[in-house]
Amino acid sequence: MKTQIKKLGITVSTLLILLLSVNAFSQACDGNQVTVAVSNMVSNPKNATIEFDVTIANTGKNTLKLASLSGALLHQLDFATGGIFTVVTQPSDADFPNFNPIIATEYAVESQQMRWTNNPVKEKEAMVLPAGVVKKFARFRFKRTHSNSTDFATTLLFQEFVKRGYTAVNAIVYCNGNSTYTALANRKRNDSKGFLIVAKNGVTDNSVHSTQAMASVSPNPFTDNFTVAIRTSGESNVEIKVYDMLGKLIDNKNVEKSQLENLVLGSNYPSGIYNATISQGENSQTLRIIKR
Repeated sequence: MKTQIKKLGITVSTLLILLLSVNAFSQACDGNQVTVAVSNMVSNPKNATIEFDVTIANTGKNTLKLASLSGALLHQLDFATGGIFTVVTQPSDADFPNFNPIIATEYAVESQQMRWTNNPVKEKEAMVLPAGVVKKFARFRFKRTHSNSTDFATTLLFQEFVKRGYTAVNAIVYCNGNSTYTALANRKRNDSKGFLIVAKNGVTDNSVHSTQAMASVSPNPFTDNFTVAIRTSGESNVEIKVYDMLGKLIDNKNVEKSQLENLVLGSNYPSGIYNATISQGENSQTLRIIKR
């Protein structure tokens, strides 16, 4: 009996060492977090198209390298019953060297999703995501071909959870030097793999937007506060709405154009990443801002 117990002890000890070795190699890094958002939207009702950027930022506490970003966006009911979804700009060589291109895009009529697929690269080819720095991942275009509505207004939302017939947004990352990747989807905050946050304020309206920037913020990033400047000939009031990465409205100003130079914003914002939508008449632009 003593011999059997001794043998069993050796077996359990050996197994424990093996399990610890595997865990150290492919551990999930607690504290992973990335934020994915839509920005720089341009709509053109005459051509029935919208264009937008998808951005990603490391908003967690770990050192992360991005291996791929795939996902899907939903539009409002009746905005389109048919369309063509394409890539305008692939992940750039400057920001994502050695990255795989987006290999497939599609518009799924049944689920009303705009989907894209991006295969992961190996750890040595993955892109470092600096903490708090927003990176433009790609620019997309959707052309509406059929609709039950003449209205050209919609809100784009990321599909957060996988369910039958739907594809969710998914970021593949390497964390803290691990050579095995981790898939981040929209998970509970206590998930050991970490989680992915999606912004909820990608909005188009009925106006034809100019591709030339009509507004700017300075400084950006900022530490204390920032100001807004616009480059338009109109004299109508300017509306400024600021959202956090969960889509919550945290600031809303409506001022005369002449008052902009004296308007200071952001002093009471917590450190983080925000979307500022600046509108005047039919002109509108969304800018990403960062408070350190």
